[in-house]
Amino acid sequence: MKKNSFLFLLITLIHLSCQKQKCNCESTEKQIIRTDSIVKSILNQPENGLKKYWDRFQEPMLYDQAAESYRFSIVGLLYDYCKIYRVEHKNQQYKLYVKEYAVSTTARFREDSLVSSFSKAISKTQWSNISHSFEENCFWTMPVDIKTDDGYLDGSSWALEGQKQNNFCTGSKFHVVLRNSPKSSKFLKICEEFMALDSLNVRRFY
Repeated sequence: MKKNSFLFLLITLIHLSCQKQKCNCESTEKQIIRTDSIVKSILNQPENGLKKYWDRFQEPMLYDQAAESYRFSIVGLLYDYCKIYRVEHKNQQYKLYVKEYAVSTTARFREDSLVSSFSKAISKTQWSNISHSFEENCFWTMPVDIKTDDGYLDGSSWALEGQKQNNFCTGSKFHVVLRNSPKSSKFLKICEEFMALDSLNVRRFY
């Protein structure tokens, strides 16, 4: 009898641990559908879409990646400067890629120029800090763009992207969030996890 009770308890615990994790971020179905349509339109734009943008910097489209991947990029408009952080979890390894570019943000009078580029392995803890930050700060349900963040002619452009097959918040495997000189604390908390892996003091770009 005791053996059967223990077996029942064990099966129950396994069942509960395997249940789909609930999303702790508030969002209506209507909001999710609208956000998803905006992301799809960005992905499908032939001339000014994400693919053309990331081709400029020899960066992959996260949407097409099989591995769980996240990217943070910032463009300082006054500085003609772009920095890109990308992390991925592939084959039980965690890797960080960082690039710096001199860019022309005011006129296309010259080509973008790669200033520095490096990659390195990161620890599981460092990876978890980033991936958990996306979940805890409600990245998957953030609006793609917020009009109140616009209006900065000499500020900075920030972008966060995530590709995860098992996104339990919205069901979409890919999401992108764009901000100009952001003030959103949750958005910035995610960005700061990337900055913790490198020495960029991005607060000068606010």
